[in-house]
Amino acid sequence: MRVTNERHRPAAERLIRRVLTFAFASMLFFSTIGLPGVSQAEDLRIATATELKFLFEDLSKQFQEKTRHRVTLIFDSSGALFTKIKDGESFDLFFSSDLRYPKRLERTGEAESGTLYRYGSSGLVIWLPKESKLDLQKLQMNVLLDPTVKKVAIPDPSLVPPGQAALEALRHFKLEEQIQTKIFLSGTSWMAARYVESGAAEVAIIPLSLAAAPAMQAVGRYWEIPRSAYPLIEVSSVLLSDARSRNAARAFLLYLNSKAGRDLMHLYGFLPPR
Repeated sequence: MRVTNERHRPAAERLIRRVLTFAFASMLFFSTIGLPGVSQAEDLRIATATELKFLFEDLSKQFQEKTRHRVTLIFDSSGALFTKIKDGESFDLFFSSDLRYPKRLERTGEAESGTLYRYGSSGLVIWLPKESKLDLQKLQMNVLLDPTVKKVAIPDPSLVPPGQAALEALRHFKLEEQIQTKIFLSGTSWMAARYVESGAAEVAIIPLSLAAAPAMQAVGRYWEIPRSAYPLIEVSSVLLSDARSRNAARAFLLYLNSKAGRDLMHLYGFLPPR
């Protein structure tokens, strides 16, 4: 009996075998990621930085429509979410605007090794209400010096990267000392925007990922601060070690990296990772 090994098989036969092997492996892979009609629906809990609020609300809506999985989003500052995870609160995925926190969770084994992934970066904008009489496109950064601007809301630099980036931008344009008495710190970027909406501040410096949302554009307008003036806000994620809905988590990550997910990130002003 003649024995034929892989090396001696005709090229066409080897190609067919490889295609069939790939197809089988793909079936196994997709059977684990929660595609419709394939795996059981799961309840997915995602800890998400507030900078991603509107993006992830849209993203999770699309994801739920395409799969049977259900998504619960928990928004807070990256640091506050990190503390909740350390205190034992259960999440499946953690999306942070501060790369240090996912790295620390991976080092301590609270996030699965090798799952840290960087998705992209967002810029900063000056945001004010639509009814404001200030000519933002003309004044640009100098709008902060206008005498009618009494308070400028920014996220707390000691708590979140967008606050650190805002401070760097003010220093770049040599405005930090000039508006020191106007600066109004908030716990998150979302809260900074809410202070403007409530009238507690006239202007806010917030991430483009918030300002670009249709809901925000309906009530406000913005001018993007040149991205060379500050460190960009980078978004990263990890799969947590005690995740209860692993199939749904992997499916969500796959969807975020799909063309539909990337198109949505682009719509909200995210650039690919550097």
